[in-house]
Amino acid sequence: MKLTISVYGYGSYFIGNSKYKDIDILITHISTDYNSCLEVIALKKSIVNEIEGADVTILSCVAESEFNFIQQSKAVLLSEFVQNPNKLILTELFQKVRGYKNITRHLNGTKIVG
Repeated sequence: MKLTISVYGYGSYFIGNSKYKDIDILITHISTDYNSCLEVIALKKSIVNEIEGADVTILSCVAESEFNFIQQSKAVLLSEFVQNPNKLILTELFQKVRGYKNITRHLNGTKIVG
């Protein structure tokens, strides 16, 4: 089964900068039919509602490859799934985003409190 939706993080939050202004998220999707686009828009709304400061960009896989956005922005893959992510997949994605700052701070040698 081919994965159709990928979620990436990029920008200052994902490189461990403590002075980030937002949390940049990229959603890429293979299918550009109407229902698939509605599904990706719903995913964007879920992310924005759940993650404070999330700034979500949506690109089709074709557009992403034309811009080479993932490589240019040094985006990190957070999740991949087939259409219509369930609650468990979304919960894991949200936890991964929230925990990412602590992971990068630890890797950069910053002491983590709490």
